[in-house]
Amino acid sequence: MKQPTGPPLSFLFVVNELVFDLERLDPHHPLSDKWFNTIPPPHHAVYTAEIPSPVMRYSDGHVPEAPAN
Repeated sequence: MKQPTGPPLSFLFVVNELVFDLERLDPHHPLSDKWFNTIPPPHHAVYTAEIPSPVMRYSDGHVPEAPAN
């Protein structure tokens, strides 16, 4: 198999956590699809907060926290 050429793949990303109020959900609207995959709540009013994550860097199969500089 031929190895890829060019610069190594590297990118920054964040994975913020969304908080939602389960009591505001419609009890007739499940949070899963017909294959039981979790889906997001359908209405923006259900979301109550966002918890930021640190900036991470993917590089050569590793995912450490990115330095602040």
